[in-house]
Amino acid sequence: MTSSNALRVVKALPNKRIFFIPDNNLGRYVASKLPEKEFIFHDGYCHVHKSIHAENVKEAKGLHPDALVLTHPECTWDVLELSDFIGSTSEIIDYATASDHDKFIICTEMGVFYELQQKNPQKKILQCRPSPVLSEYEKDHIGQSRAGAYEYGTGNVCGRRSKQKGECSIGTNVGTGIICENVKDRGACRAIEKLFVRRLYFYATF
Repeated sequence: MTSSNALRVVKALPNKRIFFIPDNNLGRYVASKLPEKEFIFHDGYCHVHKSIHAENVKEAKGLHPDALVLTHPECTWDVLELSDFIGSTSEIIDYATASDHDKFIICTEMGVFYELQQKNPQKKILQCRPSPVLSEYEKDHIGQSRAGAYEYGTGNVCGRRSKQKGECSIGTNVGTGIICENVKDRGACRAIEKLFVRRLYFYATF
């Protein structure tokens, strides 16, 4: 069961009493649509959606009062109450694409932004949190990348070979942030930098 079919699945069940797992917030949203059923909720949640707070939405609406708020049902109830549309990630994408409106505040995980922007280049897609949410680890590695601490790599194998191991230590998984010790002064690894900067961009589109 997923956020896109949870309501349909529970509604179709003959059972009156439902033990809804694992997401507490999604369960409460489904329960609000099915008052004829009794629900027991598991104390689980999506850490991404729970980290979106009503204060974030209010601040974003203050900056963009003409934007519609599109929210994932795994967000907390106080966030859902501030929303113009509630749906799964695919439903949010479909709604924004079909809508005549041209500005949206999106309350869900970051991965949905790329597809939204690809399908709606003429519309303004905004994150509900106006400040960057990069970890100190990521900020540090962006700085190291720009300072030339990483070997340049464009795929699964680094562009320059390591004298010690036959290939760059980040070559097996470009983007993990492992420093290629033997090439610290040979230029920044743009593959790594782009991964982190992309996250920064999505959280700072205000």
